[in-house]
Formats: sequence, structure tokens, C-alpha cells
Amino acid sequence: MKSEKKKQKISPAVVRRLLRYVRPYRGWLILSMLCAAGSVLFTLFTPVLTGDIIDLAIGAGNVRFSEFPRLLTELGVCVAASAGLTLLGSYFNNRITYSCAADLRKKAFEHITGAPLSGIDRTPSGELINRVTGDVDLVSDGLLQAFTQLLSGAATIIGTLVFMLRASGAVTISVVVLTPLSMLAAAVIAKGSYKYFTKQTETQAEMLGYLDEYVGGARLVKTFGREEEAGKGFDEINGRLYKCGLRAQIYSALVNPTTRLVNNLVYAAVGVTGALIATGGSITVGQLSMFLTYASHYAKPFNEISGIAAQLTAALASAERVFALIDSPLEYGGDPDTEAPRVPERTGEVILDDVSFSYTKDRRLIENLCLTAKPGQRTAIVGPTGCGKTTIINLLMRFYDVNSGDIYADGRNAYDMPRSALRSRYAMVLQDTWLMRGSVAENIGYGAEGASREDIEQAARRAMAHRFIRQLPQGYDTVIDDDDSLSGGQKQLICIARVMLAAEMSRLHGSSAEPMLILDEATSNIDTRTELLVQKAFADLMRGRTSFVVAHRLSTIRESDMILVMNEGHVVEQGNHEQLLQKNGFYAKLWKTMTEEE
Repeated sequence: MKSEKKKQKISPAVVRRLLRYVRPYRGWLILSMLCAAGSVLFTLFTPVLTGDIIDLAIGAGNVRFSEFPRLLTELGVCVAASAGLTLLGSYFNNRITYSCAADLRKKAFEHITGAPLSGIDRTPSGELINRVTGDVDLVSDGLLQAFTQLLSGAATIIGTLVFMLRASGAVTISVVVLTPLSMLAAAVIAKGSYKYFTKQTETQAEMLGYLDEYVGGARLVKTFGREEEAGKGFDEINGRLYKCGLRAQIYSALVNPTTRLVNNLVYAAVGVTGALIATGGSITVGQLSMFLTYASHYAKPFNEISGIAAQLTAALASAERVFALIDSPLEYGGDPDTEAPRVPERTGEVILDDVSFSYTKDRRLIENLCLTAKPGQRTAIVGPTGCGKTTIINLLMRFYDVNSGDIYADGRNAYDMPRSALRSRYAMVLQDTWLMRGSVAENIGYGAEGASREDIEQAARRAMAHRFIRQLPQGYDTVIDDDDSLSGGQKQLICIARVMLAAEMSRLHGSSAEPMLILDEATSNIDTRTELLVQKAFADLMRGRTSFVVAHRLSTIRESDMILVMNEGHVVEQGNHEQLLQKNGFYAKLWKTMTEEE
């Protein structure tokens, strides 16, 4: 998911793609454009009325007070109408901007939830969070400024030129001749600042990932006294963020003074040209005042646009990162059509045929693995750390795809059925616990839609979790909000209750056969006494179900029908507990080591 390094430049494709998100709200956009045009029109009438008032007040004894009430009334109407239309246009712009931001966030989150685990595992969680929150916020702010400033700015520039042409072509030409200088300066500097804003957003995401990593492992850092090293790592990232952020701001800050210099030249040119024409009698003093006001109006959009150039370039850099996430491949992208041949009935048979897999090309892991799990058979997978035990579970669930070979579930190739259909065949408890923010009851019922409160409590009893849940402040209605509110063992028991409930609900309301079970170090965080009780519940849960159990403690899998002994990605031995001990091989050595330690 990480964006690839490439030449830093403003991409028209990014702009066009952003505009596609605006397209559904083009009705609001049209209304915003009409408000901008109307506001500018009334604003540009103001200098005309002001000039007329000046001309009526010039000359001793020539002041015509009778005309003042009408002109002042018209001036007040223009000012009020311009302010009202500006406010209404601002409302429409906000509707467009935040609707687009909501659509972007939804699309980005869909790609996170639909992305393969291989992509998520390679990307720091802080960076993913930053793309959905921080980057989308920057895009939103950029869009709001673009609609607010660009629409009114374009209308002001066009309207001002039209009004000036009606009064004097010579003065207008002096303005038009100098305009390209301002536009050229802004374009060159803005293009250069884009490079630094891209680096800034990337470094911000890196910092967020670092902070997420530190906060998650704060206890470990303090335990080993690595606070100083953690601070050095933060300082290094913070230093790079300071440098690229400072350069981005300095570079973009050049735009505003440059355009102001050119715009001041425009104002001076209008003043000098208008004064020369006024001395010849072609225009009045009031009209000269009108031209000077128009010169200010004409220069204002360039100053405003240059002022938000930094925000716009930051928004485009962030948009590119969000689109990189949205363009990442989805997990179900390679799934067959759900209308393809009907998914077979559940029998519980699982076959791995000559399967090979590695996480990276330079490090082989599983090679030529063959395994057959018969319906209702309890299969245990044991071996030293890093031998590929959990990897087999990842392949069975298609969290990762095999490099070669085939996996069959219920007599059909797992790659010929949708992932959702394959995963619905398994109930799983992992070593890593995951609890969402919500009540204990909601967490237990997460995988069992329609479960009653009685079903939830019964599952908790079977998982030996009922007693400690009843002791919580609100019992099953206690909201799990702070990770420190429950111990690791209590979290694990809730997760075990969850899978027990899901399996039971599937048995009562599901398909023709019960789901297969995967227990990956499911009791690793539970004390020995509780583990014995949970193991009894698991034994009842696994009865009649095809089960895969990954375990380090060999005592927990003695009753398994088949034990696969793995080492360096290969199944080196297989058989039941007694058979493996009689072979006096690798498993026997592991068993001997474990019993001696105990």
C-alpha cells in the first residue's frame, strides 16, 4: 500500500479525479457559481455608484444633494445583496466539500476493510489512519478554499474586465498586459512547493506510525529502559518533518509577495494611465476612483489564490496519497463470481495438495506441503517458532494466497469460491485478541447475528468467562473502552466465548454441517487452572467438527487424531501422540524437553 517514489509534480490526473467526486453534487456547484456571480456583480456595481456620488460632490456650488438618497439606497442594496449571496455561496461550498470528504473517507475505509492482510501487514497502522483522517481533512480544506476563492475569484476577474472595458479600453489594456506576470510567478512557485508538501505529508504519516508503535509498546519501552532511544527515533523523524515543512512553507510563501508586487504594479499602471486620461477630459474624477477600486478588486483574487497556494498544494499531495490507498488491490478482486457454480455442501474435509508459500521471495517458508484433514478429525500443528504453523492457518482462511499448489475445502478448490463462502466454513480463535468498543455482550455476540442475551450468557459460561463478567461494574453491559480495563486472559476468554457462540448459532440456524474450528494458541493468555476448564469446553466444541489446533504446549493436543510436526516449513512427522513418541524423532525430543521443563 505504500506509495511508490516518483517524480514530484502537480498531476492533472489527481485534479480530474477530485473533480469526479464533485460531479454528484454539481447541482450545489451550479448554485454556488450563481451566488458567486451575483455577489461579484453587486460588488462591481458599488464602485460605479461610489464614482457617481464623488462626481455629484465635486465643485463649489455644484453638489446635487437631491441625488444622494437614491444613490445611497442603491449602494446599500448592492452591499447587502453581495453579502447575502456570499453567505449563501459559502453554505453551498461547505455542502459540496464535506460531502466529497465523506465520500473519500468511505471509499478509503472500504479499501482498508477489503484489502488483503498482506497489504495491511506491510503498512503501519498509523499511516493508514492518517490517510483516512489527516489526508482527507487536508483535501477537504483544500477543496473548500478552492471553491470559495477560485469561483468568486474567477467571477471577479472576468466581471472587473468587463466593467473596465465599458469605461475605458486603454486603462483595461494596461491591466491585461501585466496580468500574465502574476499568473506565471504563482504557477512556477506553486509547482515547486508541491514537492516539499508531498514530502511533508509522507513524513507526517511516518511520524504518526512511529507514535502509534510507541504508544502500543510503551510498557515494553519503559521495561527495557529504552526511552532515550525512542526519543532519538522521534527526534530524527521530527527533524526531517521540520526541514521539509519549513521549506514547503517558505517556498509557498514566495507566491503571495510576488503576486502582490505585480498587482501593485497593476494598481500603479491604472492610476497613472487613468490620471493622464482624466486630464484630457475623457473620464471624470469619479470614474478614475472607480478604476482604482476595480484595480484593487482585480488584484484581490490573485492575492487570495496565491495566499492559499500552500493549502492547495498540500491538498493535492494528500489527495494523491488517498488515491494510492483507494487504488490498492482489494482482496475480493480475484474472487470468482458469486453466481458461479454452487458452493458445495459442508462435509468438513480439508486437503492441502503440494502447497508452497513464502512471505518474501528471498526466504522460503512452506514447501510442497501435503495434508488431508478428514471430516470430524482433530488436527494439531506443532513445531518451533517460525516453522510455519500460523502460516498454514493464514492459507486455509485465504488471508494469504499460496505461491503454488491447491487447497480444497469440502471437495472444492478454495480458489474457486468466494472468500466469504470459504471463511464462513470456519470458526476461529486467535492468539491475538481483538475487542471492539462496545459492551461485553456486544463483543461476544459480534459473530452471531440474532443471538439472544441467554445465548450470549450461555456461551460465556462454557468459556469460563461468566464469573468475571458478572463482577464487572455493569456486568454484560459494561462498555469495553480502555485496553487496561481487562487482563489479557479475560480478553481471551471473551474471544473464546465469541467463537463458541458463533459455532453454536451456526449449528442451530446454519447450513447442513457445522463450521470447522481453528484454534491458534487460543489459550496462550489464560492461567493453567482456567485453561483446563476451557479445554474441556473446547473438547465438547470440537466434537464432530473438523478442527485445526496450533499449540506450543504439547500437553494440550495429546488427544488429537492427527499431529503434524513442522520444522522449517516442512511436515517432518505426523501421527497421533503415542505413534510419534514411539518414532523417537523430532516430536519425541520436543515432548521430552517440555516435560523436563515442567
